Amino acid sequence: MQLLLNIKDKSKATLLMEFLRSLNYVTSIEEVELDEIPEAHKKLVRDRIKKSKESTLLDWDSVKNDFNGI
Repeated sequence: MQLLLNIKDKSKATLLMEFLRSLNYVTSIEEVELDEIPEAHKKLVRDRIKKSKESTLLDWDSVKNDFNGI
């Protein structure tokens, strides 16, 4: 079973993580900052921006209605 917790107080989160690590039946603990964008994703977007050509870009106001109902 996997659990996902959102804990605002970092000090309490640290204490909880220490406690969970002390339990012999917990096999792994991973901390993930959800606010952070992985560097690989940033690189992908930067590469796409570099390769884009202004002449092929579409105006958002013209295309946004195409996304209704998705």
